[in-house]
Amino acid sequence: MYAFASDDQGNFWVGGNNQKGALRNALLLREAGAATFRPVTMAHLDGPVTINSMAFASGQQLYVGTQARGLSLIAPDGAGGYTTRSVALPKGGPKEQINQVLRDRQGRLWIAGMEGLALFDGRAWTRYTKADGLRDNHVEALASDANGRLIISYWNVHGLTQFSPDQRGLGAATQIDTPAALTEDNIYSLGYDARGALWLGTAQGIKRWQDGKLELFGRGEGLPSDDAAANAFWPDPNGDVWLGMASGLAHYHAQAQPLTPPPPATRVLRLLNGARQVETAAVPQVAWENRTLTFRFAVLSYRNEMRVQPQVRLVGFEDAWLDTDTREARYTGLPPGRYRFEVRASLGADDFGPVSMREVEILPPWWRTPWAWLAGALCVGGLLYLLMRWRHGRLQRRNAELASLVRARTSELETANLALHDASMIDPLTGLKNRRFLGLSMPDELARVIRQYRSPDAAQANANRTLLFYMVDLDHFKSVNDTYGHAAGDLVLQQASAALRKACRDADFVIRWGGEEFLIVARNADRSQAHLLANNLRDAVRALRIEVGGGVILEKTCSIGFAAFPVLESAPEAYAWEDAVKMADQCLYAAKRSGRDGWVGVVLPAGAADPGERMMSALGEVAAQGRIKESHSFGDQPLRWN
Repeated sequence: MYAFASDDQGNFWVGGNNQKGALRNALLLREAGAATFRPVTMAHLDGPVTINSMAFASGQQLYVGTQARGLSLIAPDGAGGYTTRSVALPKGGPKEQINQVLRDRQGRLWIAGMEGLALFDGRAWTRYTKADGLRDNHVEALASDANGRLIISYWNVHGLTQFSPDQRGLGAATQIDTPAALTEDNIYSLGYDARGALWLGTAQGIKRWQDGKLELFGRGEGLPSDDAAANAFWPDPNGDVWLGMASGLAHYHAQAQPLTPPPPATRVLRLLNGARQVETAAVPQVAWENRTLTFRFAVLSYRNEMRVQPQVRLVGFEDAWLDTDTREARYTGLPPGRYRFEVRASLGADDFGPVSMREVEILPPWWRTPWAWLAGALCVGGLLYLLMRWRHGRLQRRNAELASLVRARTSELETANLALHDASMIDPLTGLKNRRFLGLSMPDELARVIRQYRSPDAAQANANRTLLFYMVDLDHFKSVNDTYGHAAGDLVLQQASAALRKACRDADFVIRWGGEEFLIVARNADRSQAHLLANNLRDAVRALRIEVGGGVILEKTCSIGFAAFPVLESAPEAYAWEDAVKMADQCLYAAKRSGRDGWVGVVLPAGAADPGERMMSALGEVAAQGRIKESHSFGDQPLRWN
């Protein structure tokens, strides 16, 4: 017999299994007032039937869950007999295993099946699966508390799930995984007793969970076995509980429940050293060669020995508590020092009794005593002193040899470093200075210029104190590489570099800025005559006649943009020299957009107002507003800044 149910008229139903070929007597009925059972044939099913669970929905409609025949409905036929039929569950099949049928206090019918959880609200069936919050679709057991909350266990998945169903559906899922002792076993049955405690039948005994406290029951507490039967739970109104086990029936008497005992105490009985000698001193000192320690202890409890769980640790060696199944703890290879052995125990829960302890000190070996360390230090110090004396003499001789080599090599290195320094600042193709040279030279040059402008007699000083920046770009240079090859392009760059250098003074900086671009820094220049050098540079490139082979002679032109530093004579430090380069670069692009083979420059006169930082990014816009005056070589043709 696996299941039973009773209706409100006193009829008592029992479900079990029949053998192959029997008269389908898996379902028995003892009607109200009768003394014997009679079989109720489940005519709609063929072959053997095993009934797992039964529950009434409304009136005398009995729902029967079977092992491999799905869900069936038994109802009176009005003539003293009963009709039987299969119930099709959503997302289920005719051979689905139904593990439990439960009717809650609200009259709803819940089905625990192998395809999920099913609900019948009196009108229609609804199926819930992992998508609705279940841990797994194989639902094993169900229970509903006085508040209508539903708790679920699973076929082969540890853990519980709790829902709070309402008229809108199943509600949010709460997964229960703690404490670990609550959910670490397979749970075969669930139920609440009259006092609201949750009972769990597992493969390792019975558990009771209430108000955050977990109690465990096994053979030691009187159960006939530790293996609970599926769905075998029945609560009595007085708080008693009946539980089916694999080897019999267990009856829990609520009124006879003893008071919960306190956690057990422990005692350290003795301490043995590595020579198997008992140490009796309050804090024994154990010799190094006997440093293997064995602590024997006892747990003082008359409760079920299977529930007693001791834990030990050796403070100073390990701080974590370790479970042990024996009444002995052994430690080997301990280093010298002071230790404290501690032991405690519980009755299978998280509440532990008082800690019992024993202290011990392991003495160091003779070679680790302070006197041994001191003697060793003196010996090592003497050896080090002798070694240092020998080493010092050897180094002096070696230093004398090296000194002569160093003097010879120093002269060579100085010469090589000077050549390397010069090479690092020269463009290898054109022989011009590169950007690194400019970055190293500008700080001194700027200091000189600003010092001249700050001089008290700056107003009467020589006009040649400005730095003029000329950005030069060879026009249509890419077509040379594309048409005649890179060797021709390199030849054009070399001859253009020579022409620009010849057009400048020796004191000026001629920099290869990148690709076909050159930056010329005219030092000690007159800002009012900036256009003259621009003309010279343009004419120098115009005059080139470059033979690139095959009888081809190239003529080139260039576009030039220039600006002055200080940008404002009245405020020499208002703008950086890089700002002047940015202005010259914008002027260069204006010259290229306006037809090439010409120059555009912006040099603010003495006493000019500050046009603002927009000059650095939108020089054409500032010129269009009349805040600056540009000069150029394009005659009456308007400049194209963009």
